[in-house]
Amino acid sequence: MRDTCVRSLPTGCSAAGRVPTRGCLSSYIVFQFEEMGLRPGADDGEGKSFMQRFERYSGRYANVVGFIPGSDPELRDEYIVLGAHYDHLGYRLRGRDTVIYHGADDNASGTAVLIEAARKLMEREGELKRTVIIAAFDAEEIGLYGSEAMAANMDIDKVKFMASIDMVGWLREAGCLEIEHAGS
Repeated sequence: MRDTCVRSLPTGCSAAGRVPTRGCLSSYIVFQFEEMGLRPGADDGEGKSFMQRFERYSGRYANVVGFIPGSDPELRDEYIVLGAHYDHLGYRLRGRDTVIYHGADDNASGTAVLIEAARKLMEREGELKRTVIIAAFDAEEIGLYGSEAMAANMDIDKVKFMASIDMVGWLREAGCLEIEHAGS
Protein backbone atom coordinates (compact mmCIF):
# COMPACT_ATOMS: atom_id res chain seq x y z
CA MET A 1 0.00 0.00 0.00
CA ARG A 2 1.28 3.44 -0.95
CA ASP A 3 1.88 5.98 1.80
CA THR A 4 -0.37 9.01 1.64
CA CYS A 5 1.38 12.31 2.14
CA VAL A 6 0.15 15.85 2.52
CA ARG A 7 1.03 18.16 -0.33
CA SER A 8 1.01 21.91 -0.01
CA LEU A 9 -0.98 24.46 -1.97
CA PRO A 10 0.66 25.90 -5.09
CA THR A 11 3.29 28.58 -4.45
CA GLY A 12 1.77 31.96 -3.67
CA CYS A 13 -1.63 30.59 -2.70
CA SER A 14 -1.35 30.89 1.04
CA ALA A 15 -0.09 33.54 3.37
CA ALA A 16 -0.22 33.59 7.16
CA GLY A 17 -3.71 34.44 8.36
CA ARG A 18 -5.27 34.41 4.89
CA VAL A 19 -7.61 31.90 3.31
CA PRO A 20 -6.46 30.52 -0.06
CA THR A 21 -8.56 31.71 -3.02
CA ARG A 22 -10.89 29.40 -4.94
CA GLY A 23 -8.47 29.57 -7.88
CA CYS A 24 -5.64 28.25 -5.74
CA LEU A 25 -7.84 25.49 -4.34
CA SER A 26 -9.00 24.39 -7.78
CA SER A 27 -5.35 24.39 -8.96
CA TYR A 28 -4.45 22.11 -6.05
CA ILE A 29 -7.28 19.70 -6.96
CA VAL A 30 -6.24 19.71 -10.65
CA PHE A 31 -2.68 18.90 -9.56
CA GLN A 32 -3.95 15.95 -7.52
CA PHE A 33 -6.13 14.68 -10.40
CA GLU A 34 -3.24 14.95 -12.87
CA GLU A 35 -0.77 13.26 -10.51
CA MET A 36 -2.99 10.23 -10.00
CA GLY A 37 -3.72 9.89 -13.72
CA LEU A 38 -7.39 10.88 -13.94
CA ARG A 39 -8.47 11.94 -17.41
CA PRO A 40 -9.80 15.49 -17.87
CA GLY A 41 -13.60 15.43 -17.72
CA ALA A 42 -14.68 18.90 -18.86
CA ASP A 43 -14.81 20.51 -22.28
CA ASP A 44 -13.46 24.05 -22.09
CA GLY A 45 -14.29 24.85 -25.73
CA GLU A 46 -10.71 24.19 -26.82
CA GLY A 47 -10.55 20.52 -25.89
CA LYS A 48 -10.55 18.52 -22.72
CA SER A 49 -9.72 20.18 -19.42
CA PHE A 50 -10.22 19.45 -15.74
CA MET A 51 -11.88 22.88 -15.33
CA GLN A 52 -15.59 23.18 -16.06
CA ARG A 53 -16.11 26.94 -15.99
CA PHE A 54 -19.56 28.44 -15.57
CA GLU A 55 -21.26 31.68 -14.60
CA ARG A 56 -24.19 32.31 -12.30
CA TYR A 57 -25.59 35.79 -11.90
CA SER A 58 -22.50 38.00 -11.62
CA GLY A 59 -20.08 35.30 -10.45
CA ARG A 60 -17.62 33.10 -12.30
CA TYR A 61 -16.93 29.64 -10.95
CA ALA A 62 -15.22 26.38 -11.87
CA ASN A 63 -15.86 22.75 -11.08
CA VAL A 64 -12.89 20.39 -11.29
CA VAL A 65 -13.89 17.22 -13.15
CA GLY A 66 -11.93 14.09 -13.99
CA PHE A 67 -12.90 10.56 -14.88
CA ILE A 68 -11.78 6.95 -15.01
CA PRO A 69 -13.12 5.21 -18.12
CA GLY A 70 -15.10 2.04 -17.64
CA SER A 71 -13.62 -1.21 -18.94
CA ASP A 72 -16.83 -2.97 -20.01
CA PRO A 73 -17.87 -2.17 -23.61
CA GLU A 74 -21.56 -2.46 -22.67
CA LEU A 75 -21.40 -0.48 -19.40
CA ARG A 76 -18.68 2.15 -19.97
CA ASP A 77 -21.23 4.69 -21.20
CA GLU A 78 -22.97 4.57 -17.80
CA TYR A 79 -21.63 6.76 -14.99
CA ILE A 80 -20.90 6.51 -11.31
CA VAL A 81 -20.37 10.06 -9.98
CA LEU A 82 -18.45 10.87 -6.81
CA GLY A 83 -18.53 14.51 -5.81
CA ALA A 84 -17.68 16.96 -3.04
CA HIS A 85 -17.78 20.73 -2.91
CA TYR A 86 -14.57 22.64 -2.35
CA ASP A 87 -16.07 26.09 -1.91
CA HIS A 88 -16.62 27.51 1.54
CA LEU A 89 -18.49 30.41 3.10
CA GLY A 90 -15.50 31.70 5.08
CA TYR A 91 -17.27 34.29 7.18
CA ARG A 92 -20.44 36.34 7.47
CA LEU A 93 -21.15 39.64 9.13
CA ARG A 94 -23.86 39.47 11.77
CA GLY A 95 -24.55 42.98 12.93
CA ARG A 96 -21.16 44.36 13.88
CA ASP A 97 -19.75 40.91 14.58
CA THR A 98 -17.85 38.68 12.20
CA VAL A 99 -18.88 35.04 12.41
CA ILE A 100 -16.17 32.72 11.10
CA TYR A 101 -17.14 29.44 9.46
CA HIS A 102 -14.18 27.12 9.78
CA GLY A 103 -13.87 25.11 6.58
CA ALA A 104 -11.99 22.05 7.75
CA ASP A 105 -15.20 20.03 7.95
CA ASP A 106 -17.40 21.92 5.48
CA ASN A 107 -15.95 20.87 3.20
CA ALA A 108 -12.21 20.29 3.18
CA SER A 109 -12.94 16.90 4.75
CA GLY A 110 -15.21 15.86 1.88
CA THR A 111 -12.77 17.10 -0.74
CA ALA A 112 -9.91 15.19 0.91
CA VAL A 113 -11.99 12.00 0.96
CA LEU A 114 -12.94 12.57 -2.71
CA ILE A 115 -9.27 12.88 -3.74
CA GLU A 116 -8.23 9.78 -1.78
CA ALA A 117 -11.21 7.75 -3.05
CA ALA A 118 -10.21 8.69 -6.61
CA ARG A 119 -6.63 7.64 -5.89
CA LYS A 120 -7.82 4.24 -4.59
CA LEU A 121 -10.14 3.76 -7.58
CA MET A 122 -7.26 4.52 -9.96
CA GLU A 123 -5.37 1.61 -8.39
CA ARG A 124 -8.21 -0.65 -9.64
CA GLU A 125 -8.81 1.15 -12.92
CA GLY A 126 -9.07 -1.98 -15.08
CA GLU A 127 -11.70 -3.52 -12.80
CA LEU A 128 -14.19 -0.65 -13.07
CA LYS A 129 -16.93 -1.61 -15.51
CA ARG A 130 -18.70 1.77 -15.56
CA THR A 131 -17.04 5.14 -16.06
CA VAL A 132 -16.40 6.87 -12.73
CA ILE A 133 -16.66 10.67 -12.76
CA ILE A 134 -14.84 12.52 -9.97
CA ALA A 135 -16.18 16.05 -9.46
CA ALA A 136 -15.09 18.78 -7.06
CA PHE A 137 -17.91 21.32 -7.15
CA ASP A 138 -17.63 25.07 -6.79
CA ALA A 139 -20.44 27.43 -5.72
CA GLU A 140 -22.41 24.80 -3.80
CA GLU A 141 -22.71 26.78 -0.56
CA ILE A 142 -24.43 29.66 -2.33
CA GLY A 143 -27.02 27.62 -4.19
CA LEU A 144 -25.79 24.23 -5.50
CA TYR A 145 -24.62 25.99 -8.67
CA GLY A 146 -21.68 23.69 -9.35
CA SER A 147 -23.63 20.43 -9.38
CA GLU A 148 -26.39 22.15 -11.36
CA ALA A 149 -23.85 23.28 -14.00
CA MET A 150 -22.43 19.77 -14.30
CA ALA A 151 -25.87 18.16 -14.58
CA ALA A 152 -26.84 20.65 -17.30
CA ASN A 153 -23.83 19.54 -19.37
CA MET A 154 -24.21 15.78 -19.25
CA ASP A 155 -26.75 13.09 -20.05
CA ILE A 156 -28.09 12.51 -16.53
CA ASP A 157 -29.98 9.40 -17.67
CA LYS A 158 -26.56 7.71 -17.90
CA VAL A 159 -25.84 8.39 -14.22
CA LYS A 160 -26.51 5.16 -12.32
CA PHE A 161 -25.27 6.35 -8.93
CA MET A 162 -24.11 9.64 -7.41
CA ALA A 163 -22.62 10.23 -3.97
CA SER A 164 -21.86 13.67 -2.59
CA ILE A 165 -19.25 13.56 0.15
CA ASP A 166 -19.85 16.34 2.65
CA MET A 167 -18.77 17.07 6.22
CA VAL A 168 -17.21 13.71 7.03
CA GLY A 169 -14.91 15.06 9.73
CA TRP A 170 -17.35 14.30 12.56
CA LEU A 171 -17.52 10.53 12.06
CA ARG A 172 -15.58 9.61 15.19
CA GLU A 173 -17.58 12.00 17.37
CA ALA A 174 -20.97 11.12 15.78
CA GLY A 175 -20.32 7.39 15.98
CA CYS A 176 -22.18 6.68 12.76
CA LEU A 177 -22.23 7.49 9.07
CA GLU A 178 -25.43 9.19 7.95
CA ILE A 179 -26.56 8.56 4.40
CA GLU A 180 -29.32 10.74 3.02
CA HIS A 181 -30.86 11.06 -0.41
CA ALA A 182 -32.49 13.88 -2.28
CA GLY A 183 -34.18 11.81 -4.95
CA SER A 184 -33.73 9.10 -7.48
